[in-house]
Amino acid sequence: MLVTPTQIHPGTVVVKGDVPSLSVGRQVAVTVLSMPRNGLVLVSMFGRRFLVETNLDLQKDQVLNLKVHATSPKVIMKPVEGAGEAKAALKVLDSMVEQLVGKFGNASLETFDLREILKKLLLEPQGDAAPIQLAQKLLQEFSQVPAAVAFLVVPFLEDESRGRAQVAIERDGQDYRITFRVETDTLGLIESTAVRSASGIAVEIRSGSEEVVEFLHSHVKELADSLEPLGVGIIEVVRRKPEVPVQAGVDVVV
Repeated sequence: MLVTPTQIHPGTVVVKGDVPSLSVGRQVAVTVLSMPRNGLVLVSMFGRRFLVETNLDLQKDQVLNLKVHATSPKVIMKPVEGAGEAKAALKVLDSMVEQLVGKFGNASLETFDLREILKKLLLEPQGDAAPIQLAQKLLQEFSQVPAAVAFLVVPFLEDESRGRAQVAIERDGQDYRITFRVETDTLGLIESTAVRSASGIAVEIRSGSEEVVEFLHSHVKELADSLEPLGVGIIEVVRRKPEVPVQAGVDVVV
């Protein structure tokens, strides 16, 4: 039976088939593999091909940022909309990193090195634009720190929250400078720099939020005690808004 646009709820993508890995609220990147025909479109998701029903105006090779709204009796997804679009798209890309190299806490830190991620991306199926999009995004982030000798992207995702860390390691004479950019739903964006000094390793932690700075100050001794075995001798918390690099937009449908 042919599917007509009137049979499809406006603005939705309905998967024809079961996708056990999906849950309500999850966001996924989907690549369009064919032009729509009679309300049906072939897409790529998680490296597999699915036939979906939709009345969205789609184009071949388009990358969609979709959120799961139902899993039973059918998998129903909708494009992510609203002011949180950029963060939602970033969460999708971070989720792809997790699928490639593993979950933070289970996989070794070395697997989150940009070079290791790119190696795995090159092994992804041909014809899927999502891995290419992810590679471009990661290279854009790396280009913000041209002097880095290593660059790590560490996403940590929960069902209702997201977080990510970027770690850039730069050579500073005979020593190294390590810059952390950590973002969570609770504390927002925090930046930290660790450099070697005469008294050991000096760490500066920066946040643009007065409340977050006060919170960090209240726990700085506890943090210092936990880092002392690693050679950290100085920890300073300052209020300064981290500079957010300008990133190219993510190609999503809204």
